[in-house]
Amino acid sequence: MNSAQPIQMRVGIPIPGGSLVRAARDRGYPVLFSANAFARSYPKGHEREGDFERFRHPDAGQFAGLDAALDSAGFVPAARYGDYRWSVEEYVDLVASHPLG
Repeated sequence: MNSAQPIQMRVGIPIPGGSLVRAARDRGYPVLFSANAFARSYPKGHEREGDFERFRHPDAGQFAGLDAALDSAGFVPAARYGDYRWSVEEYVDLVASHPLG
């Protein structure tokens, strides 16, 4: 007997808002957000321009009723920046900021 669990596919959403999120909710798609989508950098002209500043926390109302999961974004920061741009504590705070799957 095959007791393997079915694989659940998620739609990757590159930004944490807008028409893609609305379309996924309307169609009942489970989604996956990258932590990098919530990352904010210091603005142009700041002495630390482009460096990671903080995470923008998800808007609970925007994600209500959405089957959403959070990816740690290991690949993107490693490929773009050579390493993670945020600390473990900052990432855990993002994870705890909303009940994503």
